[in-house]
Parts: sequence; C-alpha cells; structure tokens
Amino acid sequence: MKYLWDEKGRALRQAVDLAHAAYMSAAEASRAILADFPSHLPDPDGTQRIRNAANAERHALDEYVKALRAFNDYVNPKQP
Repeated sequence: MKYLWDEKGRALRQAVDLAHAAYMSAAEASRAILADFPSHLPDPDGTQRIRNAANAERHALDEYVKALRAFNDYVNPKQP
C-alpha cells in the first residue's frame, strides 16, 4: 500500500526507515560478537567488546523508538 504524505510525513518515514536499518545493523553486530564466544565466557577484552556492542544496540533501539513515536504522532494525531 502506498501512502501519500506531505514533506514532513515523508521525512519522518525516512527517519523511521534509517533508524530501523541502524538498529538491525547494531543488533547483528551484537549477535556476531556474541558468536565469537561459543563458551559464553569471554576474555576481559571480549567483555568490553560485548558492552560496547550492547550500548550501540541500545542507543540504536532508542533512536528507532523515538523515530517511530514521532511518525506515529504525525500519522495519528491526538484529538483535543
């Protein structure tokens, strides 16, 4: 289904798409790092890599949720 939005709607939708792609990329990076430790017992450097990846994933998810909320508020404005 194709929607016709004004410029603001298209920009918000693009922000959602970009944030989703960034989140999916960060989540995949987290999974790849965890897969490097099949014993689930990483060395100290590995622990920091896992933390960094988790922080990046969490930040990407926060940005995705923020973009979704902005788009949702635009598409479904609250009635007074």
